[in-house]
Amino acid sequence: MRTLHYIDRLEPTRLFSATAAVERATTDSEFADVVIAYRSGEPGEMPQGVKVCKVKSRREWLTLLYDEMPDIVHVHCQWSGTSSSVIKSSQRRGFRVVVSVNNEPHAIRRFLPLRRCERVITGSEEEKKGNLLMRLANKRVSVLPHTLLNKEAEEGAADAAQQVWQKIIDKHLERNITVSTWQALFTLLRTAMCKDSQGLRPNSGIPTQEEVKNLQLLSDTDWRNLKLYSDKRGITDIVAEGIYALSIDTKGTEFPRGEQDKAEPKTTDELCQMLQRLKKEYKGVEGSLPLLIQLFKTVRDNDFDEKATEDELRAKGLKKFTLKIQDILQEHFGLEEGFLPVKNNNKGEYEYDY
Repeated sequence: MRTLHYIDRLEPTRLFSATAAVERATTDSEFADVVIAYRSGEPGEMPQGVKVCKVKSRREWLTLLYDEMPDIVHVHCQWSGTSSSVIKSSQRRGFRVVVSVNNEPHAIRRFLPLRRCERVITGSEEEKKGNLLMRLANKRVSVLPHTLLNKEAEEGAADAAQQVWQKIIDKHLERNITVSTWQALFTLLRTAMCKDSQGLRPNSGIPTQEEVKNLQLLSDTDWRNLKLYSDKRGITDIVAEGIYALSIDTKGTEFPRGEQDKAEPKTTDELCQMLQRLKKEYKGVEGSLPLLIQLFKTVRDNDFDEKATEDELRAKGLKKFTLKIQDILQEHFGLEEGFLPVKNNNKGEYEYDY
C-alpha cells in the first residue's frame, strides 16, 4: 500500500501543523511506502525510507501524483488554497483522498473540500463530536489519535491507520471494479499458472482472442483497480507473470514480478489437508481466491492416483466439497478434465449448492 502525504507548510516548531502531521505520516512507514510532498518550509530529518518531495505548482503536484500512483492521498490540511486544490485535483483523477484536520479551525469555505474526501481524519473523539461543520460536510469521520498527544496510541497507530486505508480501498473496489476487470483477472491468473505446461499441452492456459481483446480494452483506471485488488489478495506476482507472458500494456500501472516458487510434489494426504482448510475457510470465489489458486496449482502440477484419491476424500467426507470446487476451478480458471482429481460418474448422487 503506497501513501502520498501532502503537507502545505513544514514548520517543525508548530505542534499542531507540520510536527503533528509528519508524526502521523511516518507512522505509516511500518506498513506502507511513504512519500511526503510539501509546498514550503523545511523537511528536517526524516525516518529512513521516507521520500520527501517539494512541489511548487499544480503541474509539479500532478506529475508527482502520476509518478507515484499512490493507493491513498493523505492531505494534512493547514487550509491554504493549495491544500484545497490538491484535494480537488486528486479526487477528480480518481485517487482516494483522506484529509486530516489537525485540530484547526474550519471556515465555511472549507466545506466543499471536505465533502470531496473519502474520509476525514481527526486526532480525538472530542474534536469529532465538537466540530459540527466537519460532520455536516462529511459523515465519514475516523479518529486516529496523534502519538504526540497520546503516547498510549503509539504502538497501535500504524495498525489503526492501515485499517482505515484498507476500508477505503475495499469500498472503492466494491463500487468500481467492473465485470471486464474481473474477467481479465482470471485470464491473467490462468495464463500465469498454466504457462509452464504449454509445451506439453499447447492449448492449455492460452487465452482466446476475446479474452486478449478484453485485456487490451481495459482503461488505466481498470488496471489501477486490478492492482489494488491483487495487492489486497496477495496475488500480484502471479498476475504480473500473466501480464509478462502475454506482453499486455497495463497503461502506466506497474505489476512487479517476483520470483516464482518451484512446484514441489504433493501427496494425496496434503491435497486432503488443503481441501479441509478450504472447506473450513471458504467464503466464495472472491474471498477464497489465494486458496483456490494454491489448489489449482497443486492439481495442475501433480498426478494423483484417481482411485486412491477418491477413497481418501470419501473417507474424510470431502468428496462432495471437492466436486463443487472442481466445478469452480473449471469455470473460473479453465481447469481441464484431465487434471480433475475426482471424476463424478453420477452427478445426481452429489448435489450441492453454490
